[in-house]
Amino acid sequence: MVRRSREKNRETSGGDREFARCYLRVDRSRIAGIRFLLEAYDGVGFIRTIDAGPAVIEFSYPPSQGALAARLLEVLRREFGADRVPAPFAVGAVGKPAEELTR
Repeated sequence: MVRRSREKNRETSGGDREFARCYLRVDRSRIAGIRFLLEAYDGVGFIRTIDAGPAVIEFSYPPSQGALAARLLEVLRREFGADRVPAPFAVGAVGKPAEELTR
C-alpha cells in the first residue's frame, strides 16, 4: 500500500505543480454552466467561487495548458458574459496570477 502511494505522488509531481490563475466576475446563475464546460476539457483547469456575493470565480490551470485556457477564457467572456477582474487578494506560494490573461 505504501508503494502505491509513492507511485501516485510521482505521477502528480512535476512542472505543473503551480497553477496560473485569473479571476472572473460572472452572473451567479452561470457558474454551473461554466463548471460543466470546464469538466468537458478534462485537465485544462478548474474553477472555485471566491466571493458568492458578486459571483467572483477563480479559474486555475496548469501552465502547460495556457494556450487552451486563453481560448476558453475568450469563450467564457463571449458566451457567459465573464468579465476579468483583478485578484481579490494576494496569491501566495500555491499559485501565481495569470497576468498575461488578465490584461
